[in-house]
Amino acid sequence: MKLITYVDIPNYDFKINYDSTLIFSGSCFAENMGEKLSERKFYVSINPTGINYNPISLANSIKRAINQNPISENELFLHEGVWHHFDFHSRLSNTDRYQTLNQINTAIKNFSDKLKSADFIFISFGTAMVFELKKNSKTVANCHKLPAKNFTHRIISTEEFENIWENLLKNLFSFNKKIKIIFTVSPVRYFNEGAISNSFSKAILFTGLSKLLNNSLFKSKIYYFPAYEILIDELRDYRYYTEDLVHPSNLAINYIYQKFSEACFDKYTQSLIKQIEEILMARLHRPFNPDSNEYRKFCSKNLEKINVILQKHPDLNFSEEINYFKKFA
Repeated sequence: MKLITYVDIPNYDFKINYDSTLIFSGSCFAENMGEKLSERKFYVSINPTGINYNPISLANSIKRAINQNPISENELFLHEGVWHHFDFHSRLSNTDRYQTLNQINTAIKNFSDKLKSADFIFISFGTAMVFELKKNSKTVANCHKLPAKNFTHRIISTEEFENIWENLLKNLFSFNKKIKIIFTVSPVRYFNEGAISNSFSKAILFTGLSKLLNNSLFKSKIYYFPAYEILIDELRDYRYYTEDLVHPSNLAINYIYQKFSEACFDKYTQSLIKQIEEILMARLHRPFNPDSNEYRKFCSKNLEKINVILQKHPDLNFSEEINYFKKFA
């Protein structure tokens, strides 16, 4: 009896391993996936300039990194005692104007450096809905809780999406000739404007991506991972959502990550991940008696496991785990 509609994962012509340099950029779903890899000791940069939900703001952030275009002091604005920039997430904001300027420009430089050397960038689009400042029609990445009267909003067209991203991809592949891009549409549903608006918005993203993926200029350079489809079709149940009923739960994120892992990592890397996960689980183990001989042996055994891995992969960072196990070994 078939009880699940399984989503076919593309047979990719690449594999990710522990020598790969990765960037995860875009919506909060990109952060969810990036954190999974970071926890497992991959070399990952996650949204260096902050979260971006819409395609225009995300394209602008990548373009700025490619051009190494810093912001100027007069681009910042003060709201409720905090300095912000409309192109950047509030985690780069600060009560000190010059600290905000420095944090943002450092983030741009960091993003540029990462982008230049990355092997893969995972890009997650959240919504085709954009907010624009009324005074100059500029698309903003973050409204920073300013009153709604300051903005208009609209859904971008498929043609707009395609033109912006076709030009950006040309620049990106000129900037970094080896980089490969894995696109996805975030499974998070954006219900602020209602279910119908969310459906129209996602449709724009899918149509625009379809045109990019079928563009011969980008053959063997850009790919699609069906995160949205996995949640909507394979995990078709509200138990796979958080209490707000729009964000995927940890169980769903773990499931989608597992699908990603099976599709994108080679067999050796998958085996190594399992070894690392065992060490991470051991680190979280809470013993009844941490001073017992049994727990000392347990910690010594895990230090040995780490040393075996480090002999083959000396660049992996196990400093936290080593420090912990050494306290009890």
